[in-house]
Amino acid sequence: MEQKVPWNYEGRFIKSDGSTLWFLGNAEPQTYGDVVIHAGVLFDITASKRVEESLRITQFSFNHAEMGIFRVAADASILDVNHKAAELLGYTREELVTKRVVDIDFDLDEERWQVLWDELSPGQKRHFQTTFVKKDGTRIVVEIFSNRLEYEGKRYSIIFIQDITQRKQAEDSLKLTQFCFDKASIGIFRIGEQGEILEANEEARQSLGYTEKEISEVNLFTFNPTLSPDLWEASKELLHEQGVITGESIHKRKNGEEFQVDVIINMISFGGQDFYVLFCQNITQRKEAENKLRENQRLLNYILESMNEGVLVLDQKFRYTVFNKNMEMMSGTSREDILGKTPWEVFAFVRESESEKQIRKTMRGEVTETVERRLPTGSGRMGWFSESFSPVKDDDNCIIGVVGVVSDISRRKQDEHELRSLRNYLSNIIDSMPSTLIGVDEMGRVTQWNKTAERHTGIEADIARGRMLPEVLPYMSLEMEKIYTSITQRQIIHEQKRPGFLGGSEGYEELTIYPLIANGVEGAVIRVDDVSEHIRLEEMMIQSEKMLSVGGLAAGMAHEINNPLAGIMQTAEVMSNRLRRGVPISANTRAAEAAGTTMESIEQFMDARGIYRMLDTINESGRRVASIVANMLSFARKGESIVTYSDLEELIEKTLELAATDYDLKKQYDFKQIAIHKDFKDSPLHIPCEQSKIQQVLLNIFRNAAQAMQEAGTPSPSLGIHTYRDKKKKMACVEITDNGPGMDEITRKRVFEPFFTTKQVGTGTGLGLSVSYFIIVENHGGTLSVDSSPGKGSTFVIRLPLQR
Repeated sequence: MEQKVPWNYEGRFIKSDGSTLWFLGNAEPQTYGDVVIHAGVLFDITASKRVEESLRITQFSFNHAEMGIFRVAADASILDVNHKAAELLGYTREELVTKRVVDIDFDLDEERWQVLWDELSPGQKRHFQTTFVKKDGTRIVVEIFSNRLEYEGKRYSIIFIQDITQRKQAEDSLKLTQFCFDKASIGIFRIGEQGEILEANEEARQSLGYTEKEISEVNLFTFNPTLSPDLWEASKELLHEQGVITGESIHKRKNGEEFQVDVIINMISFGGQDFYVLFCQNITQRKEAENKLRENQRLLNYILESMNEGVLVLDQKFRYTVFNKNMEMMSGTSREDILGKTPWEVFAFVRESESEKQIRKTMRGEVTETVERRLPTGSGRMGWFSESFSPVKDDDNCIIGVVGVVSDISRRKQDEHELRSLRNYLSNIIDSMPSTLIGVDEMGRVTQWNKTAERHTGIEADIARGRMLPEVLPYMSLEMEKIYTSITQRQIIHEQKRPGFLGGSEGYEELTIYPLIANGVEGAVIRVDDVSEHIRLEEMMIQSEKMLSVGGLAAGMAHEINNPLAGIMQTAEVMSNRLRRGVPISANTRAAEAAGTTMESIEQFMDARGIYRMLDTINESGRRVASIVANMLSFARKGESIVTYSDLEELIEKTLELAATDYDLKKQYDFKQIAIHKDFKDSPLHIPCEQSKIQQVLLNIFRNAAQAMQEAGTPSPSLGIHTYRDKKKKMACVEITDNGPGMDEITRKRVFEPFFTTKQVGTGTGLGLSVSYFIIVENHGGTLSVDSSPGKGSTFVIRLPLQR
């Protein structure tokens, strides 16, 4: 007031009746002369203060309520929660107001929330149970009370929750107990003091044929004809003393049928009252099983006595308890002398033997195997026996004895010995065969794999046997259909001259599949023969026949050419003689005069026109053609493989003349375009050979070199031929070098193999160099080799002995 400013003030008055009056005052300063007066108004705010107090109390109650409380909007977002709600879910209040109800309710989704919201009208309440998910992921069962409110035009839902997880578990446990009681596989009765039936489960009711209502109207004596009220009283006294009674009894169904039961009666005190619980189990089937067991025991004894094997049983102290008839026969000892004694007491040979070791190991629970031994028989002879021992166990899986089975296998051993001998005999026969033999069963598994198969495949028989054939030899997967056809149709399948041997890329094979039936087991025997050498020889023979045919054709053509050639050469020679210059021939003079000229004029004309030169050319060409024809006749002439000493350089010259006639119009290939460089040292070199065959070898090498250079487009193709004498090895040597494309190492190594060719399909047989190698090495005892590298040409070296 001294500062002369407006003021506002909230205060309270205590009324005469002791009640409180709250007011709100405000005033403005006003000046009247030297006097300042504050004029204002006081407002009664007592009602407002009471509302505020009520709100604070309400908020306090909300925050500290023992139930979780949520205020939720229509879109399921949480607007506010109290401390209890946050505590129950493990969140802070600040974390919860950032979530929605569908985030924490395990059973709720958006669609379900909208349905619940729409169904809940203002003022209506809803009560149900659901599952909430806590912050740590655990779930709790909660009881929900919710209602819907509207305030200032907005709709809210107030949700009260209470954790009923423990109560739910207790209810579930109680339900489970009741369920177990109702669904127990044995009959259970709860009986009162006077024998009345207080409760019975489903099995109890069904076993007697009563409904739930009917069973409550009868007493214990109704369905137990062996029990009287007096006996029941005595039983109760016994129950008070012992707490339980067990035994067997008779129950009677509603329809009058009786059946045997196992019963257990317990006395239970609860709430100051005694109850009796009767457990009963229908043992009709058990009784039948016991009777059947006795019958089976008799049958087992009969089986033991009729078995071909000897059977013995020892107890835990190794004493005989069972010793069947066949054991008596094999041992020559009666069971009366055996039972109750140990094996080593009765049979001296058992002590410290393998049999005793097996028996003791079996009694200790160790795994044992069947043992075959030679033992003395009851007749005194030695025989073969197999012994196997197994443990005898009780219901607790404890070993209480040993059962042994002994078989006389003397006959089997003899048969096995004979069978082994036969198998070894057959195996030796199969292994000694040059063919690859593979046996398979009807499924395609390998059963036989001979030594030849091992040698050709590198796979041992022990590895191959028992596996599927395509797994061992992958290329055979294409033949499995033929193998199955052979087996099922009992048909022999034979294929000749198949390219490749045992799946390889080289050679030829012959495949034969024989169907097989042995001892009712179906299968097949597959025979694979390497016929590469046979095919090679056949092809070489065919090639030789072709060469002979071509040679014969060439010889015929040469003879045909010789006749007109002789006429041409003779006529040209006569013309040369008649028109020879400076030689007076009267017939020529008369013919010239008759024609009105002179011989001098005719000679001048023929000289000017080059007639004499032309006649000389005709004679020279004729002689050259005659020489070529004579060379062809010599090369193509069929001989009797006569070996003569020939001049090596002369053979080379003749072969070069033959090669010079080689021309391919289509490929523009002409041997005469190749420059020939000859270097003949140590001349003459006479060698023992078949001339035509050596010419064939040289011609093959010349042609291969020429064709290789032509196909590679070698500029300035040339062929170098160098001969010399290897005095140390006493060999005549020919080196033939070209400047063609050369060969890589793989091609160089295979160049003499039959059927190997680098030419396109249809342009070569792959036999030329193979035949050449055969002629030099096999027919003449020489060597044929090649040295080459890509881009550096090739050099073929022929070495032939100077003496046979």
